[in-house]
Amino acid sequence: MRSLENKVVAITGAGSGFGRATALGVAARKGIPVLLDVNEAGLAETAALLKAKNAKFASHRLDVRDAAQWAAVADAVIKEFGRVDALVNNAGVMCRPESFLEFEEDHGRFIFEVNFWGMVHGMRVFAPLLAKQPEANIVNVASTLALIGTPMHGVYCASKGAIMSMTSVVRQELAHTSVRVSTVFPGPSKTNLGANVPVKSDADRVENVKNFNKFALATPEAVAEKIIGVILHNRALVTTSP
Repeated sequence: MRSLENKVVAITGAGSGFGRATALGVAARKGIPVLLDVNEAGLAETAALLKAKNAKFASHRLDVRDAAQWAAVADAVIKEFGRVDALVNNAGVMCRPESFLEFEEDHGRFIFEVNFWGMVHGMRVFAPLLAKQPEANIVNVASTLALIGTPMHGVYCASKGAIMSMTSVVRQELAHTSVRVSTVFPGPSKTNLGANVPVKSDADRVENVKNFNKFALATPEAVAEKIIGVILHNRALVTTSP
């Protein structure tokens, strides 16, 4: 895709972090970001930033685990804009730091429902709509932990590895269409990922944030530029840090 001007770009997790920075980057290039997030307060904050820049955008609450909500959002986007040109599956959650012997199955399933199934629902709903455009993109945000697992975060690493594998398959299956499918592998970055870990106590949340921030080096804006670069240059695989 040579330009984002007037292109409609749906972005999950747009209420903060990479998603918010990507939305602002799309708007800066005269594109039309569609903000999608389960966090309504975060959506409102991103919307306010876009309004201040007189940017054109849309905003919808979306729980990425719910396929029916995905279908409703897609219908709303087509009704408002008549098309969609790109989908950025960015929404994700980090698991609690637990060994594979310790983690609770319900918690593990929740991580996969958000990180993996959220992406799958999005691709299945949006791919047929994207394929109607002469050029279109799907970008799935994985993690460097899909490439190098780290102890005590097995479920998260596995969910991001599943994103990597599924994206590779979908890239090949859609190769005959106008849709280019890519994976971005961010390293630890200054986002709310640590604060959003499902925890059992406030003390655990504080500890998670403290530990996460020790390694969070990249800015959301730097990662967003990589995500946008993938769309503009149709790159298949991109890491954002060594």
